[in-house]
Amino acid sequence: MFIYIILYLSLLPSILYDTTKTTIIKKKRFLIFLIIIFTLFRGLRWNTGTDWDQYLNHFESLNINNFLDYSRYGGDETLEPLYAFINVFIGFFGDYTLFLIVTNLFILYTYYYISIKYTPKPIITFALLLICTSFFPVRLELAATVLMWTIPSLISQNVKQFLLVVFIAFFIHKSAIIFLPFYWILRYKINFLLQIVLYTACTFLISETTIRGIILGMSLIMPISSVQEAAQNYLNASFDYDISKVVSGITSYIMAVTFLFLMHLYTKKRQETLLYTVSVNAYLYLSCISQVIPESIGDLGRVGGFFIWGLPIAFSFITDYYFKTKFKYIVLILLILYCIYKFIRLCGLFPEALFPYYSIFNSAPYVR
Repeated sequence: MFIYIILYLSLLPSILYDTTKTTIIKKKRFLIFLIIIFTLFRGLRWNTGTDWDQYLNHFESLNINNFLDYSRYGGDETLEPLYAFINVFIGFFGDYTLFLIVTNLFILYTYYYISIKYTPKPIITFALLLICTSFFPVRLELAATVLMWTIPSLISQNVKQFLLVVFIAFFIHKSAIIFLPFYWILRYKINFLLQIVLYTACTFLISETTIRGIILGMSLIMPISSVQEAAQNYLNASFDYDISKVVSGITSYIMAVTFLFLMHLYTKKRQETLLYTVSVNAYLYLSCISQVIPESIGDLGRVGGFFIWGLPIAFSFITDYYFKTKFKYIVLILLILYCIYKFIRLCGLFPEALFPYYSIFNSAPYVR
């Protein structure tokens, strides 16, 4: 676990570095350094991370003859053709390690590009994107990263470009199709009171029957057998909410309301841009989805990840403003606490697949 602590806690001084009067050239160089470090961390792993055996088997089994109809589990569910082709194409040049390096380099470069191009505090944006996503991205996270390339089309209001990017993501992970209507939904400004009402309803007021109906409906929209099976498991399950889950839920609620309040205050002080509006909305919908659909049901429970970029972008604007005021230390402490909170949450997701960290330089057996 030591390597995780070193890498991710090093993001905290990186955030402080972004608050100094540093030139954009130096910030770019620093971000490139982070890209190299995290690409190696993610790309050189071995038998580490969720679904390791499954995706390694896909890489080794896929070829030019079967990538269009490759069965993911030996049944009727086929692997998305673009994701399968990426495996085959990279397989021509190297092994699974090369696949991990290339895909993670693309993911991290996307974070870099969006951070530098669109946000006033690029290192803060980049660091939050890292801490808000999983340690080791797989297929859904790759599709979510592709969807981040809809941000330019949202700003320029280019619906054709938006739809093209969504369909590319769809051929990596079918669940990306739910992002289609958000070209219009994300651009609709929601006032602060309605944001709180909507999030509170998703947290406390929506009944279990309603949630079950939503999950069943979404599983029908996404014709993926693993999603439908996970949804059925959820519908047939009974849940016991112990004190730890209650405390975690209350903490999440307070944190989300606090962030929404800070985002609202920013609009009172600065001219709100379309990018800021869609970012705040993305964070709102992520927060609502995470309350209604638990991550424990697999692919269906992780669709909120398509909106993961909302908080990092919006908070970049917030910190840029508040670091020039007397409230800068309050915002900085809040930001650091949030990063620590997210790191702890990441460590708690399937720890048996994360710890210890193995790399290609370790020798078998890789005991878990």
